Amino acid sequence: MSLRRLLAVILIFSGVFILTWLIIFPILSGSFESTETEIISPQSFRRRASTGLSDLSPPLILKEQESPLIPGEFFLTINKLGIKRARVFTDLDITTPASYREQLKKGLGHVKGSVYPGAWGAAFILGHSALPIFYSPTNYETIFSKLNDLTLGDILEVEFGKTRLNYRVDERRVVEAGTLPEDVLSGAGSRLVLMTCFPPGFTFKRLLINALLQKESSLTGELTLEN
Repeated sequence: MSLRRLLAVILIFSGVFILTWLIIFPILSGSFESTETEIISPQSFRRRASTGLSDLSPPLILKEQESPLIPGEFFLTINKLGIKRARVFTDLDITTPASYREQLKKGLGHVKGSVYPGAWGAAFILGHSALPIFYSPTNYETIFSKLNDLTLGDILEVEFGKTRLNYRVDERRVVEAGTLPEDVLSGAGSRLVLMTCFPPGFTFKRLLINALLQKESSLTGELTLEN
């Protein structure tokens, strides 16, 4: 092969590499998502809290003050996905997407206005996703990329302070972006709802994993929460 042809081949491969790294990879991994894109709409919680329906339990109302008894963060383990004690920020403020999306690069987020783990109602946890080939259970920008691999019966483990909680997956659902089905908030029982963008790496829809509390254990014998 002549030197000129070799240089041409090198230039072509270099161009393909640069194109892939600077343009295609960011698109597939969701790096070009707008910082204003909402993973979940805060209006969903506000509407629910203002309806005055009798099936609302007090913790579903937006909390104006935080109790000193509530930890600033807790931990989520999903053994099936290799996720071990992922940190979850408590009471993530979802009113400013640009702000909370940055926080989700450092941990998962428990939505402020949803109940705390172990309480009656739905505790919402948000997390980033990317194309599954980039998945890492220790990278918070890709941690929920394989959430769709969860099936009915899989166990989610939560460490909330001194309390240990086990949730069993009983529903998977894909919904339109910016919407939150009424029954997800109003369903009976103590539940954990995991939410991320879907398909992974894109913001077209949202994936919901709904899990029901199975059992709990605590060093103090019971879980005590303030509304």
